[in-house]
Amino acid sequence: MADTHTVLDIIAHVAGREVSPTDTLRDGLGLDSLALIELAVRVEDATGVRSDAFAFSSLSTVGDVLAHVSEHTSTD
Repeated sequence: MADTHTVLDIIAHVAGREVSPTDTLRDGLGLDSLALIELAVRVEDATGVRSDAFAFSSLSTVGDVLAHVSEHTSTD
């Protein structure tokens, strides 16, 4: 399971800058649909949390991505 810092690092890499949980994905970070697909793939690779682009497109902020990953991460 990836920790919060790992997911934040992935988002920062895709966005090309430092991020905070309150940053919005589209307006604040300027992520387009292709970048959201890249984000979904990178997060899945790092965490094992499978999400399609549609699921990621419904998330608004970096914090929403963190919550999504946390909610779908196995605690086994």
